[in-house]
Amino acid sequence: MKKKRKLPKKKFKDKPPKMMPHTSDTPKVPHQLNVSNLDLKLALKGHGPAMGNLTGKGHSGGAPLVRINPEYPRKARMLGIEGWVILQFTITEMGTVVNIKVIDSRPKDMFEQAAVQAVSRWKYQALVENGEAMRQDNIQVQLDFKLEKE
Repeated sequence: MKKKRKLPKKKFKDKPPKMMPHTSDTPKVPHQLNVSNLDLKLALKGHGPAMGNLTGKGHSGGAPLVRINPEYPRKARMLGIEGWVILQFTITEMGTVVNIKVIDSRPKDMFEQAAVQAVSRWKYQALVENGEAMRQDNIQVQLDFKLEKE
């Protein structure tokens, strides 16, 4: 005879994060963007990071087509820890992100994995010069992880 086991009710110690309403404060970007430095600031509060200072050496190419926000690490959220990660990467001729390296972060070993996983899924419009898609090296971005203040 098998006993039926009753599962305990889950009790949450903290409230789930509030979702921020989507607002479009970003300026219209021309279809072809060909500038020496690209400086985007995206303030995402709550359970997501804020992204600032997306810059590259040389040309900083096409407009971002897909930008995945990192998951806020559960441990950091539960402990109320905020921080940032600076990443460096290459945008290929196809617009994918490769060669992602952590340049610096605070606190160490807290947000790096979430930042790298998200950036690896970003996609860009290829930078085209003289009819040829160009590879873009040494692009850097800082992702700031900030908790929503209630």
